[in-house]
Amino acid sequence: MPGYSPPAVGMNLQARLPNGVVFDLRDCDLHQAGVVIEALGRLRCSASTKP
Repeated sequence: MPGYSPPAVGMNLQARLPNGVVFDLRDCDLHQAGVVIEALGRLRCSASTKP
């Protein structure tokens, strides 16, 4: 079907980091969840920042 796009699916995403920070996204779309996951993946691990 030309011009048809499937309805957006809302999803919930929760990430708990070792330092106690919690990200809780509700009813986000796949693109938004992907952006957050990519950003979290670029963060340095606290163990790698210790001298």
